[in-house]
Amino acid sequence: MKIRTIISFLLLLVSLWVILLSFSDTAKAADCLSAQETRQAINSGQARHVAGISAAVSRAARGDVINVKLCRGGRGLVYQLVTLSRQGAVTRFVIDAKSGAILSKGGS
Repeated sequence: MKIRTIISFLLLLVSLWVILLSFSDTAKAADCLSAQETRQAINSGQARHVAGISAAVSRAARGDVINVKLCRGGRGLVYQLVTLSRQGAVTRFVIDAKSGAILSKGGS
């Protein structure tokens, strides 16, 4: 029984690693902002502060935000977030950076 638990945990870690790698490639392709550009966007009012966005998504996903990027989208700035639920489910969110509205939500 202990071996099954270890194997399940290792599979979860590998899956999470693969998802994070693919998310980081997607973020690069989506023209994401640097840390300095993100601060400027928040200070100028083009985007809400990431803490509020992350907290709202954490509650909606019933899990933890494990990755977040602010990127240029088709209609303005969007936050791309990845969450990990307490049950091990990974979910991607795209959030309108100015309004905080969820634009899309999808599993891994």
